[in-house]
Amino acid sequence: MFRVRGSAQALALESLELNVWRCLLYSRKVHLSLVRNFQRSCSHYRDVTSPFNLFNSFNYLTLALVSTIILMPGRTMAQRPLGTDVSGYQPSINWTNVHNAGVAFAWAKATEGTGYVNPYFTAQEAGAKNVGIYIGAYHYARPSLHPNITGSSSADSEAAYFWSIAGTYVKPGGTYLVPMLDWEDPAVTGGSFTTASLSAWVNEWCNAVSNYAHAAGMTIKPVVYTGTWYSNPANGYPGLNSSVTNWPDWIAAYPNNPQPQTGGPSSSYPWPSWYIWQYADTNWSGGDADVYHYDLASFVQTFVIGGGGPIISQQPTNVTIGVGSNAVFRVGVTGATPLYYQWRFDSADILGATNSTYSRTNVQLADGGSYSVVVSNSLSSVTSTNAVLTVLSPPVITTQPQSVSVTVGQGASLSVAAQGTAPLSYQWLFNSNNIAAATNASLIFASAQSANYGLYSVVVSNRLGRMASSNALLAVIATAAWGDSSWGQTNGPVSLTNVIAVAGGAWHSLALRADGTVLAWGDDINGQCDVPAGLNNALAIAAGGYHSLAIRSDGRVTAWGNNDYGQSSVPAGLGQVIGVGAGAWHSLVLGRDGTVTAWGDNSFGQCNVPAGLSAVVAVAAGGNHSLALRADGTVAAWGDNTGADGTFAGESVLPEGLNTAVGIAAGDYHSLAVRADGTVVGWGDDSQGQIDVPPGLSNVVAVAAGGAHSLALQRDGTVLAWGANWNSQCNLPGLTNVVAVSAGEDHSMALVAGNVPALRLLSPARQGIQFSALVQSLYRKTYAFDSKPTANSSIWTAFSTNSGNGALLLFADPNATTPAKYYRLRQW
Repeated sequence: MFRVRGSAQALALESLELNVWRCLLYSRKVHLSLVRNFQRSCSHYRDVTSPFNLFNSFNYLTLALVSTIILMPGRTMAQRPLGTDVSGYQPSINWTNVHNAGVAFAWAKATEGTGYVNPYFTAQEAGAKNVGIYIGAYHYARPSLHPNITGSSSADSEAAYFWSIAGTYVKPGGTYLVPMLDWEDPAVTGGSFTTASLSAWVNEWCNAVSNYAHAAGMTIKPVVYTGTWYSNPANGYPGLNSSVTNWPDWIAAYPNNPQPQTGGPSSSYPWPSWYIWQYADTNWSGGDADVYHYDLASFVQTFVIGGGGPIISQQPTNVTIGVGSNAVFRVGVTGATPLYYQWRFDSADILGATNSTYSRTNVQLADGGSYSVVVSNSLSSVTSTNAVLTVLSPPVITTQPQSVSVTVGQGASLSVAAQGTAPLSYQWLFNSNNIAAATNASLIFASAQSANYGLYSVVVSNRLGRMASSNALLAVIATAAWGDSSWGQTNGPVSLTNVIAVAGGAWHSLALRADGTVLAWGDDINGQCDVPAGLNNALAIAAGGYHSLAIRSDGRVTAWGNNDYGQSSVPAGLGQVIGVGAGAWHSLVLGRDGTVTAWGDNSFGQCNVPAGLSAVVAVAAGGNHSLALRADGTVAAWGDNTGADGTFAGESVLPEGLNTAVGIAAGDYHSLAVRADGTVVGWGDDSQGQIDVPPGLSNVVAVAAGGAHSLALQRDGTVLAWGANWNSQCNLPGLTNVVAVSAGEDHSMALVAGNVPALRLLSPARQGIQFSALVQSLYRKTYAFDSKPTANSSIWTAFSTNSGNGALLLFADPNATTPAKYYRLRQW
């Protein structure tokens, strides 16, 4: 490869003799390898006149023995890219043929020592470049002539000389290779030359050339060429030590049968591995044959000056601005052109952001985040570091807390999402009052209780301002059931949420959800739990012995379950229903006009509605008897009057003086009523103490009657029970804040304050001069029906106020005579 050039004829002869000696020393046997090495070393010297012709002394034997390695033109590039190196001994090179043979890279000799310039260097650089071969410049080192490290006659002197000639070829652009130092001066075998001093010489030259390049805006590492016989002190030369391994290595070694795609030099001392291997001394260019250890992309990345895969020289930087301002991100990149850019926001590509700069105009809070860019070219791609865009802003709530409905004991959480300049602070409020220590973005309830029912909001603040959220309702619903569960009637389904009403049948249970759907569980032998498909607009429910009823939003009734007595066959044309009751085998409904209709089993006259019965506001169906509550507080009763043993019990015989009733309930063989003063009266069968009202019981708002037990709901939300208790149906589970009760044959149900139905006027209707509407109500709630004459009026007139009864309430304006009138409903 490398040819010595002195400034005088004597120098050339001296170098020639030493190089011949090197060839002989290197050869272990006098055979083809000796000849090849001799030919390689001698033939690379500049042709000078000498007193003898050592080459001819071999009688041209070498011409017959020379081993030439040639690849045919047009060979496809292998996984390892092939290369060549040339000097002044290749004055005319057909670079097209070289390229077609598969050569990807080359180095051309530029200088030697401080007095020689390859006269063909410029042409060689241009020729390789023109056909697309990566080309670099190399310097043949002469430490024997310039032994100092720095100063005069030194490594620095040779580096300066090289740069003065080849510096213009050390530049980025995707074509030129880093400089190479050819390290094989044969004259450094004695005297003051040591491994340490020669290694320091190599490091100084490489550092000096690197500094020249840095001053020109490039960061490079020169590559160091040397032979396996020359780098190791064990071979008779001072050699090199590990300090030079900071620079990439190029190792010359010539096996008899080189395998450039799979083989390698026998040693790369002192480097732990090799980058470039010179495996033969002739090839398509007339120069030496080389191969790179890895693939072409790796070669380009390692040796091409600014022309490999993209390298980010300037990362995008963080930006902090206010809302409405503009943000600009920039990246600096070196690499083979063309370069392609794709900017990303939080790891997602930004459409159309394909330049080296990216601008975000009129920045909003949502624009805050991480910005990066992927830069690519034909060789590889690289991703920048993230640049964070911080948008300074007062808090802005992006996701409001959402209402949540859970049953008692379930976990619940409310959360808010907000943007703004950090840090953000949070303060949660319950019914407009601060909650101690509730200062996170989420409010967690490990086990929600009835006392947690209410409205929650949160105030988000930072140093720039504050923002309050909207209210969210935490609806804690508890549909509690206890007593007999032989049919699973107390085991509510997982979906038992958002419940606004419950009903207990003989051995099954019903629940009405706020969305109008009905849930049923327990005994289903007669299909009483098979809720009809499409029933999603129910307003009220009732559970009988073996059948179920529901009022739909259009005022009609849906029935399912046992129909042995026609109790599930709703009379044709029946509509405008606002109340419903289910007995053991019969059904009752209350019409909007205050009349009652009954059907089903009539063995005891339980369906014989008394003639002239009107102004009814509530109905109740027992085992075999029926009750109706009139608007004036009186009660009507009809049907069976016997007890479970067949003797007279009188469940249809009203107590004397019962004229202030506000609520009624019918059990199998007994009846209950709540008076306006909050006391309770019972009549009928008392074989199990079911009408033995506890002494002093008052403030009752609702009652429920089961097979032989009774329940009372008090105004404070507590429940009392008495009567039959063989299935623990009277063993209360310590409930509070109850809003509804119901009783089955041997089980009990209660609805704890939960999802209050949305206040809305249902089924509005005008008949003559009367306007009326319905509302779903709860016990312990009060409802008012107001009106005003015009839309712009601020004066409302309350003309109807009622207590909730756990069912549908009817409100009516008897004098809706004006052309227009506006109504509203209030609840407290």
